[in-house]
Amino acid sequence: MKRRTIKLVSVFLTVSLVMSQAMLVSAKDAGSVRSVVEKTETVYAENEGDDAEDNTSNDAKTNDGTDDNAGDETDDGTGDNAGDETDDGVGDNAGDETDDGTGDNAGDETDKRIDDSSDDETYNDIDEEHPDDVVEDEEPGQKVTEPGGWVLSGKRWWYRYNSGSYPANGIYEISGTYYAFDKDGWMLTGWHKNEKGWYYFDASGAMFKGWLLSGKTWYYLDSSNGKMYEDGIYSVNGAEYAFDKSGAMVVGWYLSDKTWYYFDASGAMKKGWILSGNTWYYLGLSDGAMYAEGIFTIADVAYGFDKSGAMAVGWYLDDTTWYYFNANGAMYKGWALISGKWYYLDSSDGKMYANGKKTIDGKDYCFDRSGAMTIGWYKYSSTVKDPETGMIHKYYTWYYCEESGAVHKEWLRLDGKWYYLDPVNGNRYENNIYTIDGKNYGFDKNGVMATGWYEYTATFTNPNTGKVETYVEKYYFDDNGMPYNGWISSNGSWYWTDENGKMCADGVYKTDKGTKYSKFDANGKWLGYVDAPK
Repeated sequence: MKRRTIKLVSVFLTVSLVMSQAMLVSAKDAGSVRSVVEKTETVYAENEGDDAEDNTSNDAKTNDGTDDNAGDETDDGTGDNAGDETDDGVGDNAGDETDDGTGDNAGDETDKRIDDSSDDETYNDIDEEHPDDVVEDEEPGQKVTEPGGWVLSGKRWWYRYNSGSYPANGIYEISGTYYAFDKDGWMLTGWHKNEKGWYYFDASGAMFKGWLLSGKTWYYLDSSNGKMYEDGIYSVNGAEYAFDKSGAMVVGWYLSDKTWYYFDASGAMKKGWILSGNTWYYLGLSDGAMYAEGIFTIADVAYGFDKSGAMAVGWYLDDTTWYYFNANGAMYKGWALISGKWYYLDSSDGKMYANGKKTIDGKDYCFDRSGAMTIGWYKYSSTVKDPETGMIHKYYTWYYCEESGAVHKEWLRLDGKWYYLDPVNGNRYENNIYTIDGKNYGFDKNGVMATGWYEYTATFTNPNTGKVETYVEKYYFDDNGMPYNGWISSNGSWYWTDENGKMCADGVYKTDKGTKYSKFDANGKWLGYVDAPK
């Protein structure tokens, strides 16, 4: 299309100028010469001595009263001030209340979470602050230094240099304002993209900066270079906003570098507690990153959050340790009665006690593998590695827990049988001879106190061979479990047990209260009285 500057003096002069101008720019569009009658052009000269009929400065370019100041309101009601109210009531103040009623107080309601895919995401360490996307403070276009003026051709604008050429195919700064031109030199309005990004030019053609409401979608054009914010989180007037790949301002959940964030109805980043649907989430006060998959301390109270970021209520498994959180999400500590069973959560870190004996307030209690407190007999298994052979040996220890859960200690009578539990540790005595209050008692492999004959297999290391050998000792206990000292008749033979209840065998021993000496065979049978050994 031809670009021609016309001074309306007469039809003849006009036609002459048209032809002259056509020759000057004939290389642009030689086949579209229009008649002077069909085309009325207005010329606004800059830095020229000629007086134009309309002596308007080059800043006033439109015939609809629109100027080139990006801060002025446009016919869509959009200004460049994020704080200005628009017809949807959304401003740029993160502190303003929005129609979803969301504040930064955990008690406020928020909209339901939009993207359920957050349940499937893996999260990074959310204690690290996210870096804001950096918008380079670069000049969006080249500065026009050659004098010229604006030309309205039909309903379209272009800029003519005094030399006859014109800016095209780019963004140019003219008298302090940026404008975009297509490859043919026509001034552009609306969205424009180049190798640096997206820009917006208002109805006057001036580059727009600040908040822009296009349709029902908010965009932000950098206040210094006009470049549209996109695909990241940016700080605007002290508040943080997210923009998707299309540049649209985000409302609701937003995933950035495997970390979730939430933006309220005004677009401002939320921080602190939010209730989305029926689920509570927490967004870091420093960076807004959602807490997930771990236990975090908030205002001196510990809370658990699952992989989706949902606040934990009830049992929560962190690595291999169980915790319990009450209905408010706070970590529970101390005794807890849950589904008819007692559990204990450590008073310092909330870890559930399980699979062992624990001392609580000066008393011992036993807990099974599920963490439930035990009542009655409890068997605890442990392993010990032999330092010499490397073999793993498994051992079992029995305890008895009363109705209160406390470990019983010392003598215990159950079902007509006597047991003894260590007075310090509470472990059951079994399969051995133990000295209790200065007297020997025998207990079988089930821990039952022995009466009558009791065999005990002892071990020793042979000093000559260095090998471990065993031998059997026999004891006799009366009906009260006390060691018997005296003569015992059994199966037609006589036996003697000393003051510890131990049977004398294979030698000469004092008997009859030390008044006589008696000889016994290897099985303990009495062979008769003998003289005192010399």
